[in-house]
Amino acid sequence: MSYRIENYSQVDQDFLDNLFKVFSYLAAGDHVFVCDVKNDVSRWSKDAVDYFGLPDEYMRNAGMIWSEYIHPDDRKTFIDNIDSLLSGIFDSHDMQYRAKNLEGNYVTCTCRGVVIKGRDGNPLYFGGAIHNNDEAVGSDMLTGLKSPSAFQMAIKYAILNKQPTVFMAIRCCKFSHINDMYGYNIGNHFLQHEARSLQKRFGSKGEVFRGDGPSFTIACRGMSVEEIKQIYEDETQELLRGVKIDGHTINVSIAGGLLALNNFDIAQHVLIITCLNYATNESRHHKQGDLVIFNNSEDLNQTQKLKRLGVIRDSIANECRGFYLCYQAVVDAQTEKLSGCEALIRWKNDTYGMVPPNEFIDILEQDTLFPQLGLWIIKRAMLDTKEIIKVNPDFVTNVNLSYSQLENADFINSVVELLTIIGLPGRNLCFEITERCRLLDIELLKDAICKLGRLGIKFALDDFGTGFASLDILKYLPVDIVKIDRSFILDMESDERSKIGVKSIIELASAYGAHVCAEGIENAQTRDILCNYKVNTLQGYYYSKPIEINQFCQKFFPGSAICGCL
Repeated sequence: MSYRIENYSQVDQDFLDNLFKVFSYLAAGDHVFVCDVKNDVSRWSKDAVDYFGLPDEYMRNAGMIWSEYIHPDDRKTFIDNIDSLLSGIFDSHDMQYRAKNLEGNYVTCTCRGVVIKGRDGNPLYFGGAIHNNDEAVGSDMLTGLKSPSAFQMAIKYAILNKQPTVFMAIRCCKFSHINDMYGYNIGNHFLQHEARSLQKRFGSKGEVFRGDGPSFTIACRGMSVEEIKQIYEDETQELLRGVKIDGHTINVSIAGGLLALNNFDIAQHVLIITCLNYATNESRHHKQGDLVIFNNSEDLNQTQKLKRLGVIRDSIANECRGFYLCYQAVVDAQTEKLSGCEALIRWKNDTYGMVPPNEFIDILEQDTLFPQLGLWIIKRAMLDTKEIIKVNPDFVTNVNLSYSQLENADFINSVVELLTIIGLPGRNLCFEITERCRLLDIELLKDAICKLGRLGIKFALDDFGTGFASLDILKYLPVDIVKIDRSFILDMESDERSKIGVKSIIELASAYGAHVCAEGIENAQTRDILCNYKVNTLQGYYYSKPIEINQFCQKFFPGSAICGCL
């Protein structure tokens, strides 16, 4: 290193640095330290300096400095142990204590080290590693890259040190096809190849991490967004041309998301990961693999959106404070009597006012907290529906589901538990899914529908006709209701093609034994056309806009006992 320590010889520093390299190689992602006992000079890994807020990588009197970071209840034991090491009583160090990080939080650490003695038996060097038990990073055994936890820590370092960084995620699409066609061994070799390729492309300016499944993440410093975009394009083209793996030519497409962190006032490391996942999924499912940039820097509107998103996310963690449901009526097409409603999530606070779901749902679906919000929505809708069925026993409430809820292993049990605790019959509940559920394994989805269906819960396929996968879903899944997307309904009066499309959807749904609900009814003329087409239920502003539960009850059950109770 070019760094020089005052009053410390170059020979001693070179030896200290080489010894540090050895410990770092063996540490597998832990925080490393090496101390020249005689000269009282220590070197600590940069990640330890960043994470704990230490003065420098090189320090004198490091033992006493580090002791100030240790929890007061653990400090005396630590100091006594170090004194015993340096006096020659012990040869090794292995203890657990709590240490304060740069955020001011104490984390539990396990520190292990050894003393290297001279021929006279006196300590020459003391080196070891500090393992953060609360945020263990480690390395991926397959690729040798640092783990997803290490990527989270890299984001935290950038935030704490206000260091502009570009974060990137790359996912290999349809990777399961490689495993199915060539076997897992070839798939593993491909991931190893991709890890090496990305490390070579980014060099010293980008640290590559292993992500979940067939994905990688990168933290880039000193590179422009344009440079990173070019690297992504080069990697995309190389993979499309094919990679030779054990005699096989493997062709893989990738999807990528990018977020440039420059505004630190709004930065939450979990929110950054959520936005990065959202960008990557947009690339994968809507942009044919083109790199999607989610930037939080110069665009004022984008900055405000991220600030608001962070507040909304915190609301979920805070018992879903600020969230509430509005209900839109669903009526029988022949009698126009109320048959049910659709529950629609909203959020508001004093700063941002009311925020509609299209401003936050798609992004937060990528967040680990989203199932918590989804369950809150189901519970709130069940509680309100239980009161409504006191005056309308056949009333059905539709609740929208995300694919991330359905892939949760505990989802079905959670719904069953809520039905039991609240005492709501399953027949009064309908779950709405969209074609985005195609992201799930079709058999898993079918199993969930069948299990919940046995409890009387209905399933509706929402936004039918807006995507290419709707027909496949209708073909393979036993849905009870098909909801025609409002884009077909709005133009029916003047557009003959829309009429033809609606007729076709109705005939198709009927062929699969599903009822049909038409959304987006805004006037009597559209209603009349649809009634002639023999749809089963209608929904739209012509009957009611989405309103809160008290307004809903007063509008549709005036004078009943439930008015004012909800």
